[in-house]
Amino acid sequence: MVSMNKLTRDERVRVVAGLVEGNSTRATVRMTGIAKNTVAKLLCDLGQACDSVEGEYPWRYTLVWT
Repeated sequence: MVSMNKLTRDERVRVVAGLVEGNSTRATVRMTGIAKNTVAKLLCDLGQACDSVEGEYPWRYTLVWT
């Protein structure tokens, strides 16, 4: 059986911050030293979490463009 390492909260924050700032996946990998597949999986998990929150509170994310 293979044991897998888990990212600490600080590592997850650094990855998400890098992506939110507009950096590419590869740039985020270089900045944080975390594997590309791990960044991709975290991004998927983050998207699912955002989708579930948006589903519960759709009025929070409604933008009015004029």
